[in-house]
Amino acid sequence: MANIKANAEVKRGRPRQLSVRDAVLAGAGQLLLQAGIKGFSIEGVARLAGASKVTIYKWWPSKGALALDGFYTLVSPSIDTTLTGDVEQDLVTQVSAVLALFRDTAIGPILAGLIGEAQRDPELAAAIRERWLEPRRRCGVAILEAAQANGQLRTDLDPTQVLDQIYGPIYLRLLIGHAPLTDSLAATLVRTILSGVRVAPRRLPSDPRNGAAARRSSRAQS
Repeated sequence: MANIKANAEVKRGRPRQLSVRDAVLAGAGQLLLQAGIKGFSIEGVARLAGASKVTIYKWWPSKGALALDGFYTLVSPSIDTTLTGDVEQDLVTQVSAVLALFRDTAIGPILAGLIGEAQRDPELAAAIRERWLEPRRRCGVAILEAAQANGQLRTDLDPTQVLDQIYGPIYLRLLIGHAPLTDSLAATLVRTILSGVRVAPRRLPSDPRNGAAARRSSRAQS
């Protein structure tokens, strides 16, 4: 009976630990929405979550690490990718979704703050690249590689460099704020970049007999 009681106490204890962690994550997300990264602190999260700072530091080594996990309570870790066979349409759909997320929700300013914080926190910078950037780049690469396979795009291009050229201006506008993230920006960027990497349409060789016939017709008319 003693063993049964001991096991029951362990099982009751595990959900307690999970609930504290979940409360901390929820508090981190709530504080990010309320105050952004500038007003984000371990102390503030501890107050919202009803947890101690010691408990929080057991799971998260820094403010930036906790902020990033809190960020993921607010946004999906990846994005859906539907391949229609039209590379331009697929990219515009994906880029428009990211642009709207940055412009129309609190995610844009929060992410900008996290990127700023990452300049002083190498571990946070690596986590942003691994957990935010790479899943989205893989979706974009899948679109471009499918277009290469079906002959829409040149096979010698590097898909990641194409994505950098498309998304670079969007992140620049998010971080610097020198120009708005307009509805037309996604289509403009995608169309401009793809114009340089599409496969040129094949030109059928002309029939020399057609040229001779045209010359005879011209002489007859003169």
